[in-house]
Amino acid sequence: MAVAAACATTPPPQAPRGDDDLPIVLAHGLAGFRSVSTVDYFYRVPAALRADGRRVFVTTVPPWGSVPVRAEHLARQLDMILRRTHAPRLHVIAHSMGGLDARYAISKLGFGGRIASLTTVGTPHRGTVVADGYGALNFGPTHFIQDFGADVWSRTVNGIEKGSDTQGLAKDLSARFAAVFNAEVRDDPRVRYYSFAGRTLGASGTGICDEAEWPNPDETDIAPPALVTTAVLLSGLDPRDPIPNDGLVQVRSARWGIFMGCLPADHMKEVGHPVLIASFPGRWHHVDFYRRWAGELVTGKARTYGAHGSWSDTPASR
Repeated sequence: MAVAAACATTPPPQAPRGDDDLPIVLAHGLAGFRSVSTVDYFYRVPAALRADGRRVFVTTVPPWGSVPVRAEHLARQLDMILRRTHAPRLHVIAHSMGGLDARYAISKLGFGGRIASLTTVGTPHRGTVVADGYGALNFGPTHFIQDFGADVWSRTVNGIEKGSDTQGLAKDLSARFAAVFNAEVRDDPRVRYYSFAGRTLGASGTGICDEAEWPNPDETDIAPPALVTTAVLLSGLDPRDPIPNDGLVQVRSARWGIFMGCLPADHMKEVGHPVLIASFPGRWHHVDFYRRWAGELVTGKARTYGAHGSWSDTPASR
């Protein structure tokens, strides 16, 4: 049912299109959903992209599942989108854990030849110590309760009956496991990998964000109360030289493939979640960002980037 819903929003194209002008797929992250009532996970993004003439599909996977389980669900939907649109390949834009799902589907589930590009936004490619801390604080008797609650969420919000694995999820997002994941889930040379990172808590990102393809914005972001504690934790011990992060993922962990740039946004503002964005508005607007990047993907401009090389396999990236 979730697959059908994801694919029923946009009709098949009436005429063949160029290799760049491909459908765009939006993939959500941890605890994500396609939409709840009138609130999209990628808040107001699908409608804005469709208004620009883009073919857009939104997938949904077990929100509390491990990467392999989530990737299986994602792969089935990608396959259906390809068959429905008759497109040769797809552009995938994934937020947070969705980027790991897409990387797994490309590397392990045979989608390397069917994905033109993968753009990750705030994805913990090298893990996050927030997940390490979550895993360390949990113990056996609570796992069943957590998975039961996660399954209730999944059925209610996503229409998916099962697939929750909170401990597997924490492991897949942990900094300790990231090296193993990256060694096994290799980039496919047929796919162009792009990444964006968020920075909040007033961090300018000077230095690390200046290494990207896009200029580092002047604006800084104020973390919402829900992310202040984790943002401080990820900032490190030196208040004079804080480590830039979006409240859940450090910039250095979010870099993968062609590092496009830093966004002056916390982890939730990266997709415009209205509950957290309302209290701290800024000049940066997430819908404008997605419209610009989608335009560069489908017109082929994105393929001109890469002067700084790839961050996927450099020693510093590990």
